[in-house]
Amino acid sequence: MSITYGLVCISEVLKDFDKSFAFRTMTRKRFNDLSKQKSREQSLSDLSERILHNVKLTTQIIKHCSFNKINHYRLSSKLFPLITDPTLEIQIDNLPRIEEIKVELVNAGQTAKDLDISISIHPDQFNVLASEKPEVADKTAQELNFQAWILDEMGMPQSYDCPINIHPSVSTKDPTDVNLKKIVDRFWQAFQKTNDGVKKRLVIENEDKGCWNCMNLFKYFHIYTRETYSHSFPLTYDNLHNKCNPSQINGQEVTEEQNVQAFYHTWATTPVFHWSIGKSDKPSEKRSHADYLDGEIPEFNNTDGIPFSIKWECEVKAKDKAILKILNKEPMVRAAWKTEKITVQKKEPNKGEKKAKETQIMEEKPKSPEVVKEKKTPQGQYNQIYGRF
Repeated sequence: MSITYGLVCISEVLKDFDKSFAFRTMTRKRFNDLSKQKSREQSLSDLSERILHNVKLTTQIIKHCSFNKINHYRLSSKLFPLITDPTLEIQIDNLPRIEEIKVELVNAGQTAKDLDISISIHPDQFNVLASEKPEVADKTAQELNFQAWILDEMGMPQSYDCPINIHPSVSTKDPTDVNLKKIVDRFWQAFQKTNDGVKKRLVIENEDKGCWNCMNLFKYFHIYTRETYSHSFPLTYDNLHNKCNPSQINGQEVTEEQNVQAFYHTWATTPVFHWSIGKSDKPSEKRSHADYLDGEIPEFNNTDGIPFSIKWECEVKAKDKAILKILNKEPMVRAAWKTEKITVQKKEPNKGEKKAKETQIMEEKPKSPEVVKEKKTPQGQYNQIYGRF
């Protein structure tokens, strides 16, 4: 199969099965209030418990993906709430249960490898390497370094097989060649402050408004960076962003097939792209993700007619419910995992409530999906997809 459907962060199927199958967060206010009311140690202990819960849940979701034939998973970028908040000065190695957390990270990574589930991560839009404010760019570099640390602790490859995806997140009302190059130059300078785990994984996505449509992204973050800095960023294609912010050449809109072909060949491995539909065509809703997809993701072909193998992260609110509907599969929760019971921690029950139940899943390793091989065309040929620059 040339199309791989990918789950983004949350399993709505598992949440319906058990409300505790949800990621737990912690606000800065809660952390500070708890520190005042009890102690900083208590705040760190509470935070540590939540992080441990999140990492264990990640392993559960990876197993769930495998059992339901969903072969790609985007990690939540909120697994470790507050850790990179500079106002709290939290050191990861000082968390009370950090050794258990690291063990569970290894377990999550090994589970993904054993079950052949590819992994990615997408830090939020507040990460702006190209910011004109040095403190914002520096904070972004630190955040990306931490996200790479998570992947490294999981044992994930330092390569584009496990991408870290971000947006340029800086636009200009005057998108001249000079101004766009200035943005990329700032991005590159801050990129140099990241570690190897980021440098070997970072990919860039087209945006739904502003100057970074597909054509400009290709021209400046792939071609210009290659010619200027000897580094070509792989590019993540987002179909809804392209629909909202299309590229044009001589007044004619670039087709989706052209965009996919161009972006596909910026990768030296199977690319990870994004697919979704808008909530409606209303201006206020066209950029918002719908609950479900309106049909199967279409197959895209190389210029020689051979289908591309692409991993499509499905950015829809119904999450795995939407994917399973497209795949015409009934959601499966009860698997037969062979080994130990895995408990997902719950909040303390109120008086009179029943004791929280444990969810037991036993292992049954599914067959690995067949890998579709396709003929790749030399990357340089696709410098002309959008015409001569």
